[in-house]
Amino acid sequence: MPPVKNPLHEIGDTNFELLCRDLLEKEPDIDNCRKYEERGVAQHGADLIADAAGDGISTVIAQCKCYQDFAPTEITKAADKFLDSY
Repeated sequence: MPPVKNPLHEIGDTNFELLCRDLLEKEPDIDNCRKYEERGVAQHGADLIADAAGDGISTVIAQCKCYQDFAPTEITKAADKFLDSY
């Protein structure tokens, strides 16, 4: 499968994270989605953090990748690295 090409990469990292935050916030099981940390702070791949709706205990962590080309093998590598941290 060839890499997926999408012009969303042109909005830049910060705006892409904000878009991802807004989309995640629309999910019915998500409350209070926000940036995890500011740039330059060790995040271990986490870009967004949210509360799972209803239980007040569970946390959702998301990683945002804003690339023009992101092959499936790169998605797998990024996901594995992210999951190793959490």
